[in-house]
Amino acid sequence: MLIIFLWCLSVLIKWVNQRRHFLKLASLLPGPPTVPILGNLLMIATRPQEVIGIVKEWNYTYNRGPFRVWLCHKLAVILSKPSDIEAILGNVKQFSKSQQYDVLRSLMGDGLFTSKNHNSWKSNRKLVTPAFHFTILKGFLSIFYQEASILADKINSRVGECTDVYPYVALCTLDAICRTAMGVSVKAQHGNGGDFVKNLETVFKLALEEENAYKMQVSYNAPVEK
Repeated sequence: MLIIFLWCLSVLIKWVNQRRHFLKLASLLPGPPTVPILGNLLMIATRPQEVIGIVKEWNYTYNRGPFRVWLCHKLAVILSKPSDIEAILGNVKQFSKSQQYDVLRSLMGDGLFTSKNHNSWKSNRKLVTPAFHFTILKGFLSIFYQEASILADKINSRVGECTDVYPYVALCTLDAICRTAMGVSVKAQHGNGGDFVKNLETVFKLALEEENAYKMQVSYNAPVEK
């Protein structure tokens, strides 16, 4: 029993020391004021479509520099400058995906975009990298131009209107990928890809709603658990 107790104590001490160092680093970042236990959770416990607006306001407040947001015990660091994002994406050691990817994994599988396993990701990346070589992409310029021209015409037809360009860009991307990667023309921009875009948008919306439901659940349960 004494050995087990000493082992548990050593693990606890190690965790506390690591946590103390983690909190010290987090304190160096600016961020919105927090409240005990919940952090910034109550500030974003609202409808999913409003969360982006709140984060954008914080982004302007901190001059588009890195800033921290606490969701209970979880720390989120928000980046917007390309140089900051490049520093993270260019570091293969920082590879672990957040839990938000779990919803997408059920749709897209454990592939390049969602994989948590660095070795698996690296292996798959080596397989697909040659397909994106500049010399190969040059051969697809005519396809990119054709699909982009259709996209431009559709957007030009809505000049003067308040228009959500996401469906147009998504359909253009779908056409370009299918023609270049699969050799198939699905003519999504001509009305054949609407269901795909709608379903994909539904998945992302469900992911946001699930994340928001988790935040609301934590904000409701935390005071009770205390």
